[in-house]
Amino acid sequence: MLLEMIHRALRGVISWDTIVFTGFVIAAVLALVNRPKDLPLSRAALILSAPVFLFFSITCGKIIYVLANWQLYFETMRLSVENALNAAGTDFFGTFPGQLLVILLFTKARIHRVSFLKAADFLIPYLFLAQAVSRIGCFVRGCCYGLPTALPWGVRFGADNLPRHPLQLYEFLYTLAIFIFVRRLYRKGAPVGEPFFLAMFLYGIMRFLSEFLDAKYSYIAGGMLTFQQFGSLILIIAGGLGLLYISRKGITAKAG
Repeated sequence: MLLEMIHRALRGVISWDTIVFTGFVIAAVLALVNRPKDLPLSRAALILSAPVFLFFSITCGKIIYVLANWQLYFETMRLSVENALNAAGTDFFGTFPGQLLVILLFTKARIHRVSFLKAADFLIPYLFLAQAVSRIGCFVRGCCYGLPTALPWGVRFGADNLPRHPLQLYEFLYTLAIFIFVRRLYRKGAPVGEPFFLAMFLYGIMRFLSEFLDAKYSYIAGGMLTFQQFGSLILIIAGGLGLLYISRKGITAKAG
């Protein structure tokens, strides 16, 4: 009941776009404040990268969202590509590769190249923080909700007005927890690459499991997995292999 009251109160006051932008600002400010002195990326580079991260996150997120729901947009709604992108939401499995691309560009397109993993160790936790805040925006807008539930914290979403799992807040909580855990690992001087790969691995596991409560219908693999679960498996495999590589190669350089 309380969550439903909060949802209704905020829905007419603040928009999804405002919350997403606020999340990026919070993440950018914290990254500037907490930038370690030995990080090869200067504060000026971090400031310049912030709008680029935002642009690539939204653009790539929208493209993947449309591709994952192409039947809805191009068969049911009969929209053009431009209108479909305007009407689309954003998908983490588009935003995250876009963010990795920005990190790669900022680390390699320099006279003195910077280690991708070292930059990713520092930046990725803050990008996960921005992702966590964006899920509050989804909660306010009333999208990305879960299956019907009789639990006391169910919130009425959708045309059927049934109490549903506030899946957006579940993701907010576990993504925020990943941010806190990985940042602590980074500050303790984890091996280079470990915070980055561990963040991917943990998020992949949590997102794969939470998708079983999702009410949307973007299923692939013969209707057995959602598009997001397939993406989660990629994160789990990539993160797990990265952690295994660091462990076996005995990489001892410190991240923070």
